[in-house]
Amino acid sequence: MQATLSQDSEVSRIFATGVEDASNLTALEKIRFTWFLYEMFDAFEFMFHTYRSGEMPEEVWQRWALTVAFWMNFPGVLTWWENRPVDFTESFTLHVKSIIQDNPTNIEASQRWQQFVSSVAQGD
Repeated sequence: MQATLSQDSEVSRIFATGVEDASNLTALEKIRFTWFLYEMFDAFEFMFHTYRSGEMPEEVWQRWALTVAFWMNFPGVLTWWENRPVDFTESFTLHVKSIIQDNPTNIEASQRWQQFVSSVAQGD
């Protein structure tokens, strides 16, 4: 996923637009955005279950749990989550719902990221 985003400018544009506001995407772009987020959240779900089975160290899971929380702060990701056509496992879905409710994201880190992206975009 990271290689695709770093090498395919069209996918990067769709993803960057979609995470902020998916309503700014065409129907086809929303479908592409959906499948990209499914790939991302499928990986998160796999890591969640790997951790719960005792096969992933706590430290590694905490990093990924914070990553899930980071992405759930984006309006377009939240909109996608609420409108996804296929559910994830019940336990992972409950985990994400608790993230949405509790919002454990490091707000300062999110603000630094937004500032970084904004400063790069202005330099284009």
